[in-house]
Amino acid sequence: MSLHHPYIIHGSNPNQTDENRIGFAIRFVAPQVKQSLLHHAVILARGHDAYHHFELLQEPPTDNIEEGITAQARNRAMDRYNPA
Repeated sequence: MSLHHPYIIHGSNPNQTDENRIGFAIRFVAPQVKQSLLHHAVILARGHDAYHHFELLQEPPTDNIEEGITAQARNRAMDRYNPA
C-alpha cells in the first residue's frame, strides 16, 4: 500500500507473481470545486453540498459485483467522450 499526493511521481517494479495487482484510488475534493469535464457520480464524504457541481450517489455502491461491472463500463464509456 502507498499513500501519496497525486502530483508526486511514483511507481513500482513489474508484478512478478501469478497474482493480479489491484489498484484502488480514493480522491477527496471540496464541493466548491467544479469539474470541467463530465464526471461519474460521487459520494459526499461529509457535510452538505451547496454547489451541486457533481452528481451525488444517494447511497454507497453495493457489494454486488455485477452492479460494479456495469457502473465501471458506464464510466469507461463516458471517458471515451472526455479524453484527458
